[in-house]
Amino acid sequence: MLTKKGIRVSYYIAAALMIVGIWLRTTLSADGAYLCLLGSFLCGGSGLFVMNSASKITMNWFRSEVMTIVTFGSVLATFVSLAASLGLPGLMLDSKSTV
Repeated sequence: MLTKKGIRVSYYIAAALMIVGIWLRTTLSADGAYLCLLGSFLCGGSGLFVMNSASKITMNWFRSEVMTIVTFGSVLATFVSLAASLGLPGLMLDSKSTV
């Protein structure tokens, strides 16, 4: 998808999947578990469109001398932000809060 349609279309698809996935995860109904699972699947699938674009962006925007460093930095920033997003909610909520 990234090579056929480009970065912009890939990011639009990722954003649409992420928005629908988050909306499904926040929808509460009798079948809430299945909607939450489907929303998590869509959010996870949208990450595939974004994570594969780091090398494509560096190939288009940076010189060949710094492409390796910039690609490493963008991939590292992606994984650090993922780790932070997994850890921060646990720090913000205490054991007495209810959802």
